[in-house]
Amino acid sequence: MGIAGTFVYIALLIFAANLMLKNAKSPDAVIQKATVAAIIGYQITIFFGFGTVTSQLVMFILIGCAISNIEKEQWQINLKIGKNLKYAIPLLVILVGLAALSFPIRLYMADILLNRAKNNESAPGKTLTAYQDAIDIFPAHNPFYLSEYSYSLALYLTTYETENQKQLVTRSVSNAKQAEELAPNNLIVLRKIANTYLLISSIDSIYEEKALQVGYRLPRLAPTDPQSYFSLAKIQAGIGKEDEAKITLEKTLKLKPDYQEAIELLDQLEQKELQ
Repeated sequence: MGIAGTFVYIALLIFAANLMLKNAKSPDAVIQKATVAAIIGYQITIFFGFGTVTSQLVMFILIGCAISNIEKEQWQINLKIGKNLKYAIPLLVILVGLAALSFPIRLYMADILLNRAKNNESAPGKTLTAYQDAIDIFPAHNPFYLSEYSYSLALYLTTYETENQKQLVTRSVSNAKQAEELAPNNLIVLRKIANTYLLISSIDSIYEEKALQVGYRLPRLAPTDPQSYFSLAKIQAGIGKEDEAKITLEKTLKLKPDYQEAIELLDQLEQKELQ
């Protein structure tokens, strides 16, 4: 499709330029000359990487105006619209416009709520509410929002005592699973999910294996990323696999010898072994 689209695009420009140049000698052909110049100028700008969507739109509008100016014939379509439809159509246009306008507004509001949740960690209840509101307002299922919310829920559960612990664990796991399904190869999302399962495993050990499964995927997806190995090492150490964690930390330090957190965790594991 890329090659075909390029040929169609070039063919359209050649056809439009040729049609307008044929009529360039006409006294009222100012718009045609200006359009040809605009086409050439825009192709130069996009060649150097300075083109924008707006300027491209203007170029196509100019082409249409220039061609319509050449072709003097006009077409009229008479639509016989009933009296009731005269009011229904504008109303429909307004409703569609409001629906379209609500999309960027919801994106903006969801982003504000997400930032509020991240900056309000001192009030965990408000943080969780802000995350949930951001997820509800966002026009589609967002894996980043879901993974952040699932991790915050897990952190809340392991920090504070709550009566509805089982229900919140289920909600955290549900959001983690949904985020994983939406972005199965995204490192940022998978790190949050792995840490979520690690935290929840302190409440229910059945999630230890799930944390480990997600953790193993991190270095597979990014074999040269030291943070991926470090995340896996934290999970291994957190579920009692200290020997495996040491091996993983050594791989981490090979990739980044000055990784301070990895050095500290390796020292802790070695001191624990000596004790």
